[in-house]
Amino acid sequence: MHPLPEFSYPAGSRVPSAILLCGSTLAWVLALALWWQAGGVVSPSPDGWWLLLVSGGAWLAYAIWVLQRLPGGVLQWCVDHPQEPGYWAWRSGAQGRVAARSQSLSSLEWALDLQWAVLLRLQHPAQAPRWVWCLEVSEPARWGALRRSLQFTRLQASAPG
Repeated sequence: MHPLPEFSYPAGSRVPSAILLCGSTLAWVLALALWWQAGGVVSPSPDGWWLLLVSGGAWLAYAIWVLQRLPGGVLQWCVDHPQEPGYWAWRSGAQGRVAARSQSLSSLEWALDLQWAVLLRLQHPAQAPRWVWCLEVSEPARWGALRRSLQFTRLQASAPG
C-alpha cells in the first residue's frame, strides 16, 4: 500500500449531536403526552407535573451545556517520511483560530459511518477520549481523502504483524 498524502479536515460539528439531543427531548415530550393522554398509571397530581417539568428543563439545560462544550478543531493525516504509513493528529480550536501545535493521537476509531457524516473517537496518549463528528458539507473536496485515510487506518490496524 502506498502512503496517502497529508491533508487536514475540519472536525467537531455540533449538528449531528444537536439532532440526537433534540430527538431525545422530543421523545421525552411525546412519551409524556402519551402518558397524559392515556390517563397515566397514577393520575397526575400538581406535584407530579412540577417534577416532570423540572426534569424536562434540567434535561434541556444539560443538552445545551453538552452542545456548547463539544470539541472543535482540525483532524490531520500526517506523513513524516514517504516510507512510513502516516498517523493522525488533532489541532484544537475553531477554524481560523487553530492552535499552532498538533497533538499526535494514540488511536482513532471509526465509530459510526452515515456516508454524509462519520463519528470518530480520538484518543490522546494522556487524555480522556474525545468524540468528534466530521461532515461531508464541511469540506466536500476533501471528503474522499478523509474516507480513504480512515479506511487505510482501519486496514492498517487489522493487518497482521
